[in-house]
This record gives sequence, C-alpha cells and structure tokens, in this order.
Amino acid sequence: MAETVSNWLREDSKNELVVVLKVQPRASKNAILLPKEDGDALRVRVTAAPVDNAANAAIIKLFAAVFGLKRSAIQIIGGGGDREVR
Repeated sequence: MAETVSNWLREDSKNELVVVLKVQPRASKNAILLPKEDGDALRVRVTAAPVDNAANAAIIKLFAAVFGLKRSAIQIIGGGGDREVR
C-alpha cells in the first residue's frame, strides 16, 4: 500500500521509497540537506553541472555513498532535467 511519510518522502505501490529532491547543480560541494521548515523536497547540492546527465549521475553517486546502496538500486524516475527530481 502506498503511504506518505512526509511531504518529500513516500512509499509507492511497490514498497519502494520515493524521495522528492530539490537539486542545486554547480554547488561548491556535494551535500544532502534537510528541507526547510514545511519544505516539500529534500535539498541536494552537487558539484556537477546540469549537462549531459552529469548532475543526475552525481545525485545517484551521492545517495549510494551516503546510504550504503549500490548505484543500480537508485534511479531517477521523474524530473531529471529540472531542479525538482524524484
């Protein structure tokens, strides 16, 4: 059963977690930040530019490293060309 945990984190019908991200490409360092109060997206900063899928690849690499997952276990399911990504 799909369940909403917060504005930016929910469980889909396949029991997979979906995280809504607000991405800042070309940042000075890679980081995952909590949403601002009443925020609707987890904030992610990556040093990669939003060119040729580099920022998306950097997001996947960052989440894999922080959460101890294989890169293949993480996918961008929507918004890959926007600042808001799922």
